[in-house]
Amino acid sequence: MKTFDTDTYLQRVNHTTDVIISEDGLRALHRAQLYTIPFENLDVLLGRGISLKPETLFNKLVHKPRGGYCFELNGLFLAALQTFGFNARALLARVHLS
Repeated sequence: MKTFDTDTYLQRVNHTTDVIISEDGLRALHRAQLYTIPFENLDVLLGRGISLKPETLFNKLVHKPRGGYCFELNGLFLAALQTFGFNARALLARVHLS
């Protein structure tokens, strides 16, 4: 993403204090997004295409404002963390059924 609009993001997630690079700051930012941007898989159920491009995620989840499914929500949160200065990277996890 060329630019991540931190002010618009923080307004969307109702985070009204400064973002502090600490465990408490991470917890506060995570809770802010978790409690304001819902899980939603309507596009998947309706057969619409999903884009995980950071610009598309920001537009859908912040500007529109809509919810998203796990990869969308986590992609937006990763972009936010990296923009604010957290040392964050994407990881993939799966449930294994025996």
